[in-house]
Amino acid sequence: MTLVELKELEKYAKLEGSELGEIVDILLCMKESYLSELSDDFIDVLEKELKFHLNNFRSNCKIVKKEVIITNMVEELDWTGSYNSF
Repeated sequence: MTLVELKELEKYAKLEGSELGEIVDILLCMKESYLSELSDDFIDVLEKELKFHLNNFRSNCKIVKKEVIITNMVEELDWTGSYNSF
């Protein structure tokens, strides 16, 4: 896989938000960090698995940007009288 494809898959995995995204992220981490410790056969299977997930994301979803406005509830003091010091 090319670096562009790996970055695209990483973005899909991050946005996916469930166990699937976490699994794909772990697979990407294995690909990026542990190649010297993995057998050639395992690397081939890993590459196929990553390609499968990238094609699955490309075929079944699209990345959509949308504006999200979040309102947070906070508590504060509302002084109704004067402050009395002792």
